[in-house]
Amino acid sequence: MIKKVFHMMVILSLFGGSVMARADEVMLQQKIEPDQVLKTVDLYSEENSLGASKGLQRIMTGEVTIGNPVVEKALRSQNTADSVHWDYYSISLPFTLHRLEGNRYYESAVFQVTLDNSKITAADLFPTDITIETRIEKKLSLSSEFKLSFKQVDAGLNAGEELSREYIVLAPCITAFGKGQQQFYWEYKKFREQPVFPGDKQAVVVLRVPHGMTQVTAQLDYEAVVAETLFGITLKKNVKSGRLPVIWTLPKS
Repeated sequence: MIKKVFHMMVILSLFGGSVMARADEVMLQQKIEPDQVLKTVDLYSEENSLGASKGLQRIMTGEVTIGNPVVEKALRSQNTADSVHWDYYSISLPFTLHRLEGNRYYESAVFQVTLDNSKITAADLFPTDITIETRIEKKLSLSSEFKLSFKQVDAGLNAGEELSREYIVLAPCITAFGKGQQQFYWEYKKFREQPVFPGDKQAVVVLRVPHGMTQVTAQLDYEAVVAETLFGITLKKNVKSGRLPVIWTLPKS
């Protein structure tokens, strides 16, 4: 099984200073291994039941697998008066949006986090705003271990065969909401006629936490609009997960 691991340099401008993750990097793990699964939750719609039993019934439509978070303390490049009262932590939140059965597809999806403590807020969010098709030129490298990987075109050669090609990256439209707030979320929307693809997703938040706290509790929610075209007619259905409570332990350093 191939594990895709990306590294993102994180330097965040906060209150006139900068904050950087420990070791200057946040690891974005795009593949959730079986031993890293926190929980798999159902996506369901609520519809009026037919027959003698009245009320709403849950119709299961899809699944979301939630990975264990990666929590790291973010260090300031310089001490300020603000650092006496607040600590900052980067939290990587991987999840997998599973495939739907039949011809159904995701028209949109939302991943939302609600912090239980109103004093804790999102200092920054990633990704923040992806709205366009991107053209990039990278080198496809075949290593001595027969593994393929992308490299920037200006990167040095590294004992392997490299092919320079232009690739079109059709990223979904992703918008983050709630920076500076207790509740924040990422919204995925289809790009042109391309739906939101199922698969592994990644979100990162930098939390602003009162100094000295050892853990953060929060609620995770997943919602989506599922569409299906039958005989030229597109039918849409709103689906959601149950609210999942989580506890994030904050490292001291």
